Amino acid sequence: VAFNNLAVRHILLVNENGRAIEAETETTLRFDVSARYGKNGSLNLTGFECSLKTADIPSGKYKIGVLVKIFGKKYAHIFEDEISVK
Repeated sequence: VAFNNLAVRHILLVNENGRAIEAETETTLRFDVSARYGKNGSLNLTGFECSLKTADIPSGKYKIGVLVKIFGKKYAHIFEDEISVK
């Protein structure tokens, strides 16, 4: 079963104290993903994007993560690279 757009995805910004800012994403079309990996169904709606205003984010260092909510469960992945907001 292809997940397509069954999942709710959020971007996470995790500060040095482990506190997270969670931002909603918008679904984008990804025909390239379906072409490459969609053997069991369409994956056209698997893309997402997110825009944040740096003025709304407190200064500091953050790690970026992705939170996926699907079928009543939550999955998160935090990347190791850091970004700085001034």
